[in-house]
Amino acid sequence: MRKKANDDGDDGCRLAEIVQYICGELEPGRSGKPRLECTPIPRIFRICRNKPAIEVTRIVNLDPKTGEVEFPPSVDSICGKDWSRIVKYTRPTE
Repeated sequence: MRKKANDDGDDGCRLAEIVQYICGELEPGRSGKPRLECTPIPRIFRICRNKPAIEVTRIVNLDPKTGEVEFPPSVDSICGKDWSRIVKYTRPTE
């Protein structure tokens, strides 16, 4: 994965990429056995120090052939909350 700007900016944030796959069964092939076809789904995350990772896949422009990532200017302002501000909700016990 490449990015037009520095991967590790002055703000202490970096990019990370994972590739997940979605698979589905196709009609049987010549052998008569069902075939499985999987499609890669790249996901891009912005990770800042002491904050949760934020998925930015939908707001970046990703070229699937080259792996180049282009950011709109608004991405630099996206960062997770401080961990101390995260609220954990628990289910009431019955």
